[in-house]
Amino acid sequence: MPGFFWRMRDFLKAPDRQPNNIIAGRDGKLYEIRDSLVGRLVLHRPLLPSLDDIHEGFEYRLPKIPGELLTTAISFFKAYCSESEQNEVMIQIFYDCRTNQYELDCPVQTVRWDSIIADCTQRFNDARYVQVLHIHSHNAMPAFFSTKDNADEKAYMLYAVVGGLLNEMPEVKLRVGARGQFLELPIGYIFDQPDLQAENAYPDGWHQRVHKDNSAGYEYDMETMIPLMYKYWIAESGEQEIYEDAVINHSFPKPHAKHLVEQIKGTDLDGFIRDCGEAWESYVNDMSEE
Repeated sequence: MPGFFWRMRDFLKAPDRQPNNIIAGRDGKLYEIRDSLVGRLVLHRPLLPSLDDIHEGFEYRLPKIPGELLTTAISFFKAYCSESEQNEVMIQIFYDCRTNQYELDCPVQTVRWDSIIADCTQRFNDARYVQVLHIHSHNAMPAFFSTKDNADEKAYMLYAVVGGLLNEMPEVKLRVGARGQFLELPIGYIFDQPDLQAENAYPDGWHQRVHKDNSAGYEYDMETMIPLMYKYWIAESGEQEIYEDAVINHSFPKPHAKHLVEQIKGTDLDGFIRDCGEAWESYVNDMSEE
């Protein structure tokens, strides 16, 4: 049996080390350290037969969340999604340990089509409440967890995103995570008999907590703009093709895709290339190799 150490300093201070030891690294991996007169060898050990098998997973210990709560959230989200205007919105779900009931909460939030800034600390601060789930909408876009969602969702809880709100059947993605690591879950494992097509009433007061940010309605990141700018200015694709690309491949709501086409047409290509720097050159080189 080799020696096991959590930290390198503990390994180095050990008075009677064995010639073969295992130490944990910051990267989450286990390393084997072998010492002899020849030298010290450090190798990653992908398998340690002396340890037990551990499998990733999640066991939900609370009662299933009533499907009506998901229906209520989706009905509220639809109020902020139309052909002419689309905004993301969020809802929280808490579990009341005293009543053994779930509570829906709409926090004060500033919303726009692609992001939400919410104050989630105002209510339900009593220890009797357990924060279980954050659920937000992606309006008409597909349900997916964006890179911004991955960066924001650090606390240990459940997270859900609802998309396709203009479709007859909205989409829902669900996951559990902590510190940027996640496991996907089927919605039926957490929600009891969810009905994605039903409609439910929600408190009128929720609308007073949602503030639309109309001052910065159209902002597009460089990663999105580079391929579309290249397609329009270099490959000489038409406006309709750029519009369809933005809607289909980049999941832009139609009003924003139309604005994006106008923005691309009005952007100075030379100035854009200077702002992009190496990112533009890298993309052009990749396209040249295809």
